[in-house]
Amino acid sequence: MEIQIHALNSVELVELYHRINAEIRKQLIDGSSWIELKDSIALLTNLSKEISKRKIVLNNADGPADTLLM
Repeated sequence: MEIQIHALNSVELVELYHRINAEIRKQLIDGSSWIELKDSIALLTNLSKEISKRKIVLNNADGPADTLLM
């Protein structure tokens, strides 16, 4: 299934990014190999590129180095 990333609005894009990211993490913890996940990882990379291009802030900072200085 081909996802039209450019057609998604910002909220949908971020929600899809978080969902795919969580799925990849769970599958890796469960023992899946990187090769099995290559399509999901490629999709996550493309989502990340689109989020960056649109300058969307994900608000999922894990530490002080991940937060923007204002």
